[in-house]
Amino acid sequence: MSILEIRGISKSFGAYTALRKVSLEVEAGEFVSLLGPSGCGKTTLLRLVAGFLRPDTGAVLIEGRDMTALPPNKRPLNTVFQNYALFPHMTFAQNVAYGPLRAGASRTEARERAAEALDMVGLGGHGQHYPREASGGQQQRAALARAIVNRPKLLLLDEPLSALDLQLRRRMQIELKRLQERIGIAFIFVTHDQEEAMAMSDRIVVMNAGRIEQVGCGGEIYRAPQTRFVAQFIGDANLFAAGPAGNWEMQPVPAVEACDAARIAVVRPEHVSLIDAAACPEDALVFEGTVEAVAGISGMTHLHVGVGEGTVTVRILGMDTSVSEGQPVRLSVPRQSVHFIDNR
Repeated sequence: MSILEIRGISKSFGAYTALRKVSLEVEAGEFVSLLGPSGCGKTTLLRLVAGFLRPDTGAVLIEGRDMTALPPNKRPLNTVFQNYALFPHMTFAQNVAYGPLRAGASRTEARERAAEALDMVGLGGHGQHYPREASGGQQQRAALARAIVNRPKLLLLDEPLSALDLQLRRRMQIELKRLQERIGIAFIFVTHDQEEAMAMSDRIVVMNAGRIEQVGCGGEIYRAPQTRFVAQFIGDANLFAAGPAGNWEMQPVPAVEACDAARIAVVRPEHVSLIDAAACPEDALVFEGTVEAVAGISGMTHLHVGVGEGTVTVRILGMDTSVSEGQPVRLSVPRQSVHFIDNR
């Protein structure tokens, strides 16, 4: 049985429709990220699961039990917010013990469970610290400890790492995934950062305009996007107008929204190679163009090559100084690296 089942959830705010008949299942112990741009509906969906909002249609079930009409405090889950929401007048230990005390635990049991939870998140020696005395990373860990101390069936996380600096955020991504695997609780993690979702998730739910576009592991979504939106949102993608099935005539698309081809071919930049003028690679597509821009980013060379009316992006490992703007080049794309999708 799934730990969470979302059945046909819809939600509107006046004339604005935030969710459109969304359905999703989450398994016990699974790390699932809701990924999409601002306004796609991911936070609204999380708040509906938490019980802070009621759906217009549909249902939320946890372990097969209908939770749709229950308030947040009656649901076997907890939520970690972006701003941590720690009580400033309480120490970390008091913040974490607050939940068990409210649930009826004795002071001794609450202290023991708080100490155990703080130790799990690496704050075993920081229980007497107040939030104002701690770093952002320590406050984040304390918020996680407070969320897991009551041993919920499900943990909801609403962009909890977005306020941290880049290095700390990356470190917390690793720690958060390890924590999730250790305690075995299903996590639903809201983010707009595709790298963050790819780094931590067992499955990613890509959302757009109140709908789910695709669900799958990071590698699957990157290699085989099902829609044009997913192809463009997850990583960098070259899009080509493609002919009918079996026809390999392709042209880069200058503006995909205006493309009237029935199919679009997706090619990732790392699958495009520069070749010599005399080279004739087997089972590959060859394009000729002119280098429009060269940039070195994170130990890689990024090229933008004008081909016909469109542009092809090329990503080369290492810093290639042999290519310059205005230079004519030939590009090769292996046929097995081309992924086709319907133009919708």
